[in-house]
Amino acid sequence: MPAVARDDYDAMTDAEFRTTVRDFIEAECPPEIRHLPRRIRWHEVKPWSLKLSKRGWLAPQWPKKYGGMGMSVAKQIAYLEELDRAGVPRAPDMGIVMLGPLLINYGSEEQRQAYLPRILACEDVWCQGYSEPNAGSDLASLRLEAVLDGDYWVVNGQKTWTTLAQDANWIFLLVRTDKSAKKQEGISFLLVDLATPGVTRRPIMTLGGHEEFCETFFDNVRVPKENIVGKVNEGWTMAKALLGFERIFLGSPKLSQVALNRLALLGRSTGAFEDDRFRDKFTQLRLDVADLTESSRYLRPRPIKRSRRRWSRFRRKTGRSTSPSPTATTTSMLWRTTGCRVRRRSMAARAKCSGISSPSRFWICRDDVGCHARESGHPAASEIRRRQRLWIPAFAGMTSVDTKQ
Repeated sequence: MPAVARDDYDAMTDAEFRTTVRDFIEAECPPEIRHLPRRIRWHEVKPWSLKLSKRGWLAPQWPKKYGGMGMSVAKQIAYLEELDRAGVPRAPDMGIVMLGPLLINYGSEEQRQAYLPRILACEDVWCQGYSEPNAGSDLASLRLEAVLDGDYWVVNGQKTWTTLAQDANWIFLLVRTDKSAKKQEGISFLLVDLATPGVTRRPIMTLGGHEEFCETFFDNVRVPKENIVGKVNEGWTMAKALLGFERIFLGSPKLSQVALNRLALLGRSTGAFEDDRFRDKFTQLRLDVADLTESSRYLRPRPIKRSRRRWSRFRRKTGRSTSPSPTATTTSMLWRTTGCRVRRRSMAARAKCSGISSPSRFWICRDDVGCHARESGHPAASEIRRRQRLWIPAFAGMTSVDTKQ
């Protein structure tokens, strides 16, 4: 395991710890990678990740036993808030956020010893192989097949929308290991080295001009049978737990604050704050984000009232890498909705600067057909090409799942 920082976090007050994190970021995080309007690539963020690894700061929620920081909930919140304040980018961290907690709870001791130290040392970069061309929202319909052949699983099929697969050297997959069972019951969770013969990655260009996703193909890829996590045909349990960790991270108040900070920068740079309507909308969003951030503080362990005990149990579960509850997922939906509202306001402001009167007419979510519109003959393709020079620069880095004003 990488050497964990010598700081005694438990002995520090929250304010002292926050100052320690802030000073470290200001001294070590390069300005050129902060506040980026796109997903950062591994070669860009690797030097910063190595600094965090050397300090022992890559996995604040992992137990110390496995090389994590083992921090209290309050300090985890402070840590994330300071990263947000400084505009520190999110590195390709699916190994930290998703796979690590899964292995800690469901993996064998051999798997923990084999994979966790390499994740913390930034030697392995992981990506997630879930979605397929005909298995997106209906993930249980996946068809990527793994057939046992002696001591190996032979994998054939395709995954798509694999985030930054071109930067990863390992992938965790949901594969079908029993075609005769019910959809959810015939799935297993498999770890695959992307250097294995038969694996092909094909980048997907987004409308913003960035290659953030890949199609990933598997042609008779032979994977050791011990790379199954948990039991064969019980991968659906692992998938639900892992998606719970993903929802918690993606739906945290931190991301709403990031979007609000960008909106503030946009308002100042374009003079939008001179508009009364923009100023009113921004104030309302700022209050909503502040409420969410403040509510997260009540998730600290405080054995006073029953409601606070419930929240502290929730945070202890998410903080200690155990499977999040449905309450956690529902709460994250509220956080994500607020973040989408902030991004819609940013989109409208950028559209106004670019001369687009109805931005929602031209916005296509990068998770949908828009990524292929120019090549696939989609009805929107001609409009996209006509508006491309205006609105791609205007919307670079913006993400939304709902564009209604």
